[in-house]
Amino acid sequence: MVHKRFSPVPVAGIGWMAAAVSVHRRQSTSAMGSNKNVILVGKVVSGRVSRAGNVLLNLDKQYPHEIFSVFIKKEDLINFGFDSVSFLKGKRIAVTGKVGDLGDKPVMYVGNGKDVEVLK
Repeated sequence: MVHKRFSPVPVAGIGWMAAAVSVHRRQSTSAMGSNKNVILVGKVVSGRVSRAGNVLLNLDKQYPHEIFSVFIKKEDLINFGFDSVSFLKGKRIAVTGKVGDLGDKPVMYVGNGKDVEVLK
């Protein structure tokens, strides 16, 4: 199954920027530069707090068809000056962090509110 994913590409003067590309769902995120910080831009369409207290924000499409998710650990929520689910829902954001996998879906792990910028 092919769907849109984000893959980091070098951008002069900025570093790595995430860009949408079509790839096979089972492609490893190691091919997407999981050891490097990337910038991901998308609209937060849904979010939730898990039973363990972690936050998952879905970008551009709602679960279970999300293109990309942002993951915030429970212990890192103190580093955010806002309620990440209610404040960011419906907003277009740029997020800086490392890309990994959560099951078979790509996810960006974020540990600080400074890594999330609300765009106009």
